Amino acid sequence: MIYEEQSYDDLIMELKYLQNKNHRLEKSLQQHEAKQKQKEDSCQHLHLLDNAPVGIFTTSSKGHLLSANPAMVRIFGAASQKEALDYYTDLGKQFYRHAHQRDDLLELLKENKLVKDFEYEAQTIQGTTIWLGVTANLTEQKDNEDFIITGFATDITKRKEAEAERELLLSAIEQTSETIMIADQKGNITYVNPAFESASGYKREEVIGQNPRILKSGEQDNIFYQHMWRTLSSGKSWKGRLINKRKDGTFYTEETNISPIYNKTDNVVHYVATKLDMTREIKREEQYRQAQKMEAIGLLAGGIAHDFNNMLSIILGRAELEMRRLDPADPSYSALQEIQQAAQRSANLTQQLLAYASKQPVAPKVFHLNSAIEEILPILHRLAGKNINLTWNPGESSSLINIDPGQLDQILTNLVVNARDAITNAGKISLEAGEVTFNQAYCDHHAGFIPGNYVVLTVSDSGKGMDCTTLSRVFEPFYTTKSLGQGTGLGLATVYGAVRQNQGFISVHSEPGTGTTFRVYLPKILTTDVTSPTQKNLTTDQNPGKIILFVEDESDLLKIGEMMLQELGYQVFATDSPEEAIRLAEKNIDKIDLLVTDVIMPGMNGKDLADYLLKLNSNLKVLFTSGYTANIVSQRGILDENVNFIQKPFLMSELTATLSHFFD
Repeated sequence: MIYEEQSYDDLIMELKYLQNKNHRLEKSLQQHEAKQKQKEDSCQHLHLLDNAPVGIFTTSSKGHLLSANPAMVRIFGAASQKEALDYYTDLGKQFYRHAHQRDDLLELLKENKLVKDFEYEAQTIQGTTIWLGVTANLTEQKDNEDFIITGFATDITKRKEAEAERELLLSAIEQTSETIMIADQKGNITYVNPAFESASGYKREEVIGQNPRILKSGEQDNIFYQHMWRTLSSGKSWKGRLINKRKDGTFYTEETNISPIYNKTDNVVHYVATKLDMTREIKREEQYRQAQKMEAIGLLAGGIAHDFNNMLSIILGRAELEMRRLDPADPSYSALQEIQQAAQRSANLTQQLLAYASKQPVAPKVFHLNSAIEEILPILHRLAGKNINLTWNPGESSSLINIDPGQLDQILTNLVVNARDAITNAGKISLEAGEVTFNQAYCDHHAGFIPGNYVVLTVSDSGKGMDCTTLSRVFEPFYTTKSLGQGTGLGLATVYGAVRQNQGFISVHSEPGTGTTFRVYLPKILTTDVTSPTQKNLTTDQNPGKIILFVEDESDLLKIGEMMLQELGYQVFATDSPEEAIRLAEKNIDKIDLLVTDVIMPGMNGKDLADYLLKLNSNLKVLFTSGYTANIVSQRGILDENVNFIQKPFLMSELTATLSHFFD
């Protein structure tokens, strides 16, 4: 029994031994399998690293490249990993010190352990600059290195170049002076640049999602827009001018180019419009054409006035000579008087033409504008009439101008009469004087204005106003909106010519139903040499017995002039040739008291003739006469104080007064 029990215990022990051994074998097998699995995973990881499409690298905290997968090697432009490791020992330094000046990158890694989507510039072995997008992780170490950085890198150079190109394009679009508008297929606005805001007055957020029809001015009909959309719907670009309306209601004109935008499947997805505001240029073109037209009309008017004055001189001269020989009771006397009056009215008309053409003879004076207006104010009140309230608001008392007082009277009376005629019943006319200075920047944006210091005369009325068509022709001679026989159309033309002749300019603002405002700008004079605007009356005393050399190339005028001078008691040497005048003068230079000469003559003008004869006799007196002044003394036809002039046609009384001035 004892033997059997011992055998059973041994069996139990043996069984336990076998169980332990089996457990150890199973554990060993598990360890082997784990090692095998780890080896397989390591191989798989290495395979993944070697075939990964992105660069994978490790670098030390001191900036040494520790490893790089094949993709990273290719990104660096290296032939092998060894070449990459040898060349990029400072990759870590590039990574956290030189990328976009991010010197704090290492601190970020220490703090957050992970930095995602970091972008920086690097250089390949060939020296080419590339852009890398990096995600980096910081791993603690216990050996000689404090830690290592593991990262994934992608070459994003093409993306960065595309982004830079888009940034450049967007910057150009945002900064261009041309309006850029993009709309979707339905025509709703999806983008506008800042130039659009400047041109239209609308903010970007006000128009996004809106249809461009919010800009329609109504100046172009539906047929115009239907044609435009038919062109665009057919896939073609449309070019033309659009008259649009700003947010404030004013109109502006744009040179426009609208083109469809296609996607990759050749379907239209958007429309892009480029527009250039041409409003200022168009206005300048119109003003330039208007100035050319006015200049041409002025030249024509001046030429007509000159020839007409010569003919009127014959009519007036003959009529007056015959009247001097007749008794006032003679029936022929009254007939001649009617002829004389009609000729005088015609002469006044030609004076207005000459004023428009800026060729009327003038004698400018420096005086206070306020004083001159106050002197003529009673006359202006009578011109305005009792039903019109004419008010006067003086400007600065120091406002000095240099202009012929007669021209200022022309300007004031014509503007007041024009204002009066614009008022149907009762109304108001206001006169105001002031000063203004225009710099070049202001004039660049206001066509027709000239830089400088000006005295401004403003004449406003509460009349019916003018439309655009009338405004465009308001200064043209013979243009009038009055009924036949109620006006010559020369009033405002006279104003225009007088202002221009004195280096000034004039502006007008008017709308139907709102009245009209004229502003006359005359150069401000800085001087203390002030004279009275009232002109001195000439004496009418005759001083016969004097000898006059009379030169006139028109034979009929020569006869009339000679007869008038002889009628006044003067001895006359008359000739139609400057050359003959020189021969007569050389023979009688000590006898001749006065040279009366026309200005424009063939061969030699009157000014040159006078200069020549003055060399022979410096005491010789000279009187110029002409249908127009035509650059006697200056290119502007303005007479200075040393030049004596009588305008054709003239009456005997005017000639008498002028000649007596020489022989007082």
